[in-house]
Amino acid sequence: VGNVMQRLVARNVLWNWGGTLTHLLVGFLVMPYLVFQLGPTRYGLWILIAALTGYFSVLDLGVGGAVLRNLAFHRSKNDADGVNRLVSTALAIGVFDGLHLGHRALLERALARAREASGRPIVLSFDPHPDVVLSRGAFRIRAPLTPLPEKRRRLLAMGVDDLVVLPFTRELASLEPEEFVDRYLVTPYAPSALVVGEGFALGRNRTGTVERLRAIGRARGFEVEAVPLVQRDGGPISSTRIRDLLVQGRVAEAGRLLGRSYELEGRVVRGEGIGRSLGYPTANLRLHHEKFLPADGIYAARAQWEGSPWRLAAMSIGVRPTFDGRVRTVEVHVLDWSGELVGRALEVELVDWLRPEIRFESSDALVQAMGQDVAETRRRLGPEARGVTT
Repeated sequence: VGNVMQRLVARNVLWNWGGTLTHLLVGFLVMPYLVFQLGPTRYGLWILIAALTGYFSVLDLGVGGAVLRNLAFHRSKNDADGVNRLVSTALAIGVFDGLHLGHRALLERALARAREASGRPIVLSFDPHPDVVLSRGAFRIRAPLTPLPEKRRRLLAMGVDDLVVLPFTRELASLEPEEFVDRYLVTPYAPSALVVGEGFALGRNRTGTVERLRAIGRARGFEVEAVPLVQRDGGPISSTRIRDLLVQGRVAEAGRLLGRSYELEGRVVRGEGIGRSLGYPTANLRLHHEKFLPADGIYAARAQWEGSPWRLAAMSIGVRPTFDGRVRTVEVHVLDWSGELVGRALEVELVDWLRPEIRFESSDALVQAMGQDVAETRRRLGPEARGVTT
């Protein structure tokens, strides 16, 4: 489709500018010569012809210029949107919350289809989650596993050209599949391939199933590929399954489904200094974006900040019940390191669950437990894990 459009635009531009040059040649070279040869008695007729010729020259310039301006407008608009309609695209559609191994399998197929067509791989996603909008009863909104900035960063690192996010509304969900495809897929992207999960459906009452999308694609010149669910640890990988594991603090199992450790990112802010007074200084993490937090408890982790290698860490999520806390906090103790982290951006990977958060009868009992947490972190992770520095 992109090549056809290029040829049509080129032919239109050449035709108009060719006509312009012809009229200018006739108007400014041939006309004066004829007037000179035929004499002044026929000036009136030739002046009229010259005027008409000039008019058509201006018309040609206007049409040709309009075509060029139109082409330039679309190119600049597409470039600004991260999309060039004159280039074939392979589209992957889905929410992709978590970007787990199942999502990656689908996205790898979209990347492969784009390479085959010498096109661009583009991901089309939705926000908020369709389940939130379409819920018939009370639906508890959960924070995402991958906030949009993190999702975009991870997709670009995979090789995706752009992430396009459609605001999901009931009006969008009520569109017939053909209307959705024409308005949001064909018109802006002219895809050569559409890659979705095997259970994917869109449009009014989810009538845009894979089979119907294939029929729509045949009529509009694109193929539809449905990628099977990826199985791992006795069942299909899904964002819901990962959430259920995180709710229980089972971050190691969640990491196997994600294909990486679950990660929190934020900026270190000044806290109350309780950890430092106990001999275990902690960095209080304020997350950059709203993100789903695992169960309250203590975790073996890895931490990194700009200019630092990955380091072993013990992380606490909870309300600090020993000190009658009420606010949920995320605190990170970096092993074998001392220094100031306030104001720095920190990445933390949750590797394994250590124990639940509990209320201790005294500060001494808490200090003893923290020492055990640090020792267990060393035992489970060790310096050999991911080249961690201790």
